[in-house]
Amino acid sequence: LSTLGYSVIAEADNGGQALSLARSLKPDALLINAALSSSLSGLDVSRTVSTERIAPVILYAGSGDPVDTLAVIDASGAIGFLAKPLRAG
Repeated sequence: LSTLGYSVIAEADNGGQALSLARSLKPDALLINAALSSSLSGLDVSRTVSTERIAPVILYAGSGDPVDTLAVIDASGAIGFLAKPLRAG
């Protein structure tokens, strides 16, 4: 993202950390792995961030990840979805 001109202000290793950083930093947007493994999934973080109106969320996941329906993504409150692998251009 940095090479494309975006500022990356934080990275999280798990859902709890992602939610905590989102709440404290109030970023312009979040890019979250939908299949984030922890007690809070990426979908859970997206739902909470969207409900609390912290920032817009874009989810991403790979074809092997257990996130395979648009209904699940839509219910998370995300504004968009990207499929891995993520590529510039």
